[in-house]
Amino acid sequence: MGKKISIAIIDNGINQKAFYEVTGKHIDSYYASDKNFTQITEEIHSINHGTFCSAIVAEFAPNTKFINIAVFDEKGNSSIDRFRTALNWCCANNIDVISMSTGFTNWFEVKDIEYEIKKLYNMGIVIVAACSNRNIITYPASLPEVLGVKYCDCSKLKEGEYIFVPNSKDGIDIKSSMPKLECMNKFKLNYGVGLGVSNSLVTPYIAGLISNIIVEKNEKINIEDIRNMLITNPLAKNHTCLSASDYDENKKIGIPIVTIVCDNEYKSEISNFSKLLLDCFQTEEYSTALLSFDTKTDFYANTFQIKRGDIQKQLLYFHEKLILDIIFVLVSSKNFSKEIDNISDLVLVNSKIDCCLNLDEEKVITINGLGKNDYLLDEIYDKIITKFAEEG
Repeated sequence: MGKKISIAIIDNGINQKAFYEVTGKHIDSYYASDKNFTQITEEIHSINHGTFCSAIVAEFAPNTKFINIAVFDEKGNSSIDRFRTALNWCCANNIDVISMSTGFTNWFEVKDIEYEIKKLYNMGIVIVAACSNRNIITYPASLPEVLGVKYCDCSKLKEGEYIFVPNSKDGIDIKSSMPKLECMNKFKLNYGVGLGVSNSLVTPYIAGLISNIIVEKNEKINIEDIRNMLITNPLAKNHTCLSASDYDENKKIGIPIVTIVCDNEYKSEISNFSKLLLDCFQTEEYSTALLSFDTKTDFYANTFQIKRGDIQKQLLYFHEKLILDIIFVLVSSKNFSKEIDNISDLVLVNSKIDCCLNLDEEKVITINGLGKNDYLLDEIYDKIITKFAEEG
């Protein structure tokens, strides 16, 4: 028997009595407010989301201490500060695994938990988090320090099998089928309640498998080693059985696309300018992302690397995954193509490059003086906003 480990389920609380009746195991229950962390003494009488998720973890995690942390109040409200309180407690108490069948899709909030997520990662605490059931980019599930999970109904997967997708574009590492769940049968039989298949339910299953791996190894294992073990696990299947996403190449993206063209002379300056411009729009609460052939993906900065070819399809993908207001595309003058020109509503370009690209003057905004760090960000921001306002 390996060492006893601890796993925290961050959710909306738990019915401890029902949990015990279904699993035969005890669980500690806490509430994380914006600033405080307290033990829950009042019994929750309903069979809620947190009760289901905790029971699933318990079914697959032997020799484990279970902790349920509620970050939602009785009205179903939560806040980023409550998540931070919960994560900080897990850090202070050196929890081994965190299971989160919850999260948020608003990129503006991700910076507020960046410190906690990276600290937990560096401590070797494994966070397993669910992708939104809308299957869009979700935090913390999509972050590189977290194992992101979603449900997959691929017919080639048997019960409990999963596909590990290295370097996935949306940051979700694991696409899992639904395992056979005895606990859900007991909830149905004893209480007449249940939940349908969802990302929420496969996440605690994967968290349970990871807990099992740590118990068997009898030592703390970092998330990168966990990733390798999940890839070689007999339950893991080849990711080629996933069908490719079907995006209509003729479908309209429906939001403004602003292309920023750079050349080798001012490459670093224009790269910095692009990030500052993105910040300007995000400060005004526009949901934006920067896509580039050369910039590496950074979920914290909402910057994503794209491949050459099928630009329309890739832009559609990120528009649907991020729910954007504006897309910025950073491209070198060498890689600027007719396809990029056709999908661009505006092109920001140095006048020296403009004359070589044969661009439509009506959609060009000149950005000169970058070599002198004269970004004129406010002026360019105003021009972009004015242009799109005029076009309705």
